[in-house]
Amino acid sequence: MPWVVDTCLLIDIADADPQFAVGSAALLDARRPDGLVISPVTYAELAPVFDGDVARQELFLYHLQVSWSEVWSHAETLAAHAGWHRYVQARRLRRGI
Repeated sequence: MPWVVDTCLLIDIADADPQFAVGSAALLDARRPDGLVISPVTYAELAPVFDGDVARQELFLYHLQVSWSEVWSHAETLAAHAGWHRYVQARRLRRGI
C-alpha cells in the first residue's frame, strides 16, 4: 500500500529547508519502495511553492516519484480522518491537554 505524503515534507524539500529538508528526503527515500502519493488537498497546498506553475510542480513530484493523480474513495477519507483524530488525541493526552 502506498504512503500518503504530507504537504510539509514536500515543502521542506522544495524550499531546501536547512533544518528539515534532509530528514524529509530521507523519509521519502525510505518509503518510496511502497509507493508515494499525495491527496488533492496537498496538490492544492503546493501551488504557492511553485508560484502556481502546474508544470513545475508536477515535474518536482515526478522526480520524487510521488503520484498526484490517485482516485480517493470516501472510505479512504474516513479512514484518514479517524487516524488523524487518534493521533492528535494521543498527543494531547501525552501533553496533558
